[in-house]
Amino acid sequence: MDQELQQNWNKINQQRAAFYGWFAGAFSTELSKQAFEFYSDGSLDSLLDVLKQLGFETEVERLQAFTSSLKGTEDERINLMADFASCFLLDSRQSALPYASYYLEESKLLYGEATTRMREFLQGNQLQLHEDFREPADHLVVYLAVMADWCTEVANLTEPVEIQRQIAEQHEFLTEALLPWLEGWAKRLDAVPNLSFTFYPAMGQLLLSYVQTDAEAMLDGQDDGASAKTVDEVVRKSVDGNHTLH
Repeated sequence: MDQELQQNWNKINQQRAAFYGWFAGAFSTELSKQAFEFYSDGSLDSLLDVLKQLGFETEVERLQAFTSSLKGTEDERINLMADFASCFLLDSRQSALPYASYYLEESKLLYGEATTRMREFLQGNQLQLHEDFREPADHLVVYLAVMADWCTEVANLTEPVEIQRQIAEQHEFLTEALLPWLEGWAKRLDAVPNLSFTFYPAMGQLLLSYVQTDAEAMLDGQDDGASAKTVDEVVRKSVDGNHTLH
């Protein structure tokens, strides 16, 4: 097992949890006032600097073009709320539906086998969706919240054999459950017309590149362990000890 990976396992997974949590928050609902301020007042800069260091310069440039254009007005936030609806809430002819079933089922119907598999995965790992999250189990945000939760859970592991097992299982989850449809989703998102801002297409391309790179890094057993700016948590524990995904 790669010695550097073992030594930096905790830092690596804290970073990965932060990134997956950030992505989940961005795609879960329209930007709140607090979240909009995060993008418009320069608070995002340190996070983008880390992403640049990790090799995502092109994707970061698209996001920086968006943030630099913002003046921080309520009208801009309202337009971003409209963009969210256009990207994810309209019919399949116009928006980039964030459901695995749509991309993996030949019929393109929702609540397909991907929904069933993800529901079984959640049940098997004692995970449950937050009661306010009324989306199918194969919604993109569920996959991202699972990864955020998973990275947090394994961050304190020290045994090389157990770390290697987690690497293999997470790599399998990303390559078999998420990546087979993520590229198609990101492509559709990039083509959504008449948006006021490029925020969601830019985030979609960044997410795709990040997941691809993350999966490759696990396969190679390598990661540079750079630290990331902490973002709002999207995974919390419920009272009974099960995990609740937001």
